[in-house]
Amino acid sequence: MKRNQIIGLVAMVVSLASCAVPPTSESIPAPAPAPAPAEEPSPPIVEKVLNNKVEVNIGGDLVEVPASLSLGVVKVLYATNRNLSSAKSVDRGCESTFGYYREPDDGRLWYGYCDVKIPMNHVVGVLESPAWYKFEFSDDPKKHVTLVGGDVISKSEFDGLLTRGLAKTGTSFLYVHGYNVGFKEAAKRTGQMAYDLKFTGVPMFFSWPSKGEALPYTNDEPTSEFSGGKLYNFLVDYLSRPDVKGLYVIAHSMGSRTVTTALSELYRYNPKLRLKIKEVILAAPDIDAGTFRLLIAPKISNVGVPVTMYVSSRDRALALSKKVHAAPRLGQFNNGSNVYPGIDTIDASGLDAGFVGHSYYGDSCSVITDISDLFDSGRRAVEREGRFFEAKDGSGGRYWRLLPYTKPPIGVAYPSKCVIK
Repeated sequence: MKRNQIIGLVAMVVSLASCAVPPTSESIPAPAPAPAPAEEPSPPIVEKVLNNKVEVNIGGDLVEVPASLSLGVVKVLYATNRNLSSAKSVDRGCESTFGYYREPDDGRLWYGYCDVKIPMNHVVGVLESPAWYKFEFSDDPKKHVTLVGGDVISKSEFDGLLTRGLAKTGTSFLYVHGYNVGFKEAAKRTGQMAYDLKFTGVPMFFSWPSKGEALPYTNDEPTSEFSGGKLYNFLVDYLSRPDVKGLYVIAHSMGSRTVTTALSELYRYNPKLRLKIKEVILAAPDIDAGTFRLLIAPKISNVGVPVTMYVSSRDRALALSKKVHAAPRLGQFNNGSNVYPGIDTIDASGLDAGFVGHSYYGDSCSVITDISDLFDSGRRAVEREGRFFEAKDGSGGRYWRLLPYTKPPIGVAYPSKCVIK
């Protein structure tokens, strides 16, 4: 990579980014029947209650907070092919459990759960985090989305948690992060999205070994490619469970390539399992546009699984990726040229997505609202016209432009604040 490109990557410190390669297959043995439920472990969240105060275990330290703050904890499950960190301790839960490298045993996945605390002043579409300009250098559960518990558990314990979690609706969503994302950041984002979406099923995330830094962009690329096979293994095992009725997949940036690789294999070798996937969302996908059109789209579209793609012309991270790869990226909107049969393309260019403009999938009230409606109703974009966006005709066909939440269509009354019903 040229020096000016590396400097650009460091300066941007983007949230996530990626590129794509043709899918590769990885054979696995036939999935075994789901094991019997195991006893659910007790997460070390609230230690004790005294005078309307509770002690919450955060990173091994007991922090006293008002009793009301012990509410709003979202349990998210995970599978990962990251290496287990030598710094892990029981008390630290999800804080420093996993590192930034592949699990040495390439065939192994780790399983577990994280407890994510959502602050009482939480705003939909915001991942509240410490800000250095406010002299905040660590998570405060009163103000920030915070990890307050969690652990690595056995596969049988993981299946037991799934059994209890799926008993109500049989549904789940799976988040796959992109470049420059650490394990605990992925856990926090999953908890925030589940809370904002008011999701009643099981929230999960698959964490591949991103370095969690801006500079190692080219290191993350082959790792995400390799992890597509691991995600495929997880999906076959998970979707083979009889109590799984529906799965929603949200992939961001480089994670979109990991997901499309896994889905291409799933549809080829286990086509019946695709019927349990209710929606696939590709948010700001940093995939080579030509590779997607010729090699990926034919494998994941028009197979009976709905696909929605959010794109933007104001995504600075993808603009930089385009320069690095000398090729346009799938998530860059260009007058509707990146429109594909069987895929709903949503233009988010008109949204206020910050300077980098790459994480609007979780930071924009408009996108969160649209995803919530999509999950709840299953309606395609053409059926949602006039509520959140308007239809447009581009060079590649029809697409939909997402409207800012504060500027709804004429005649449509929205509340003054972003509220997910």
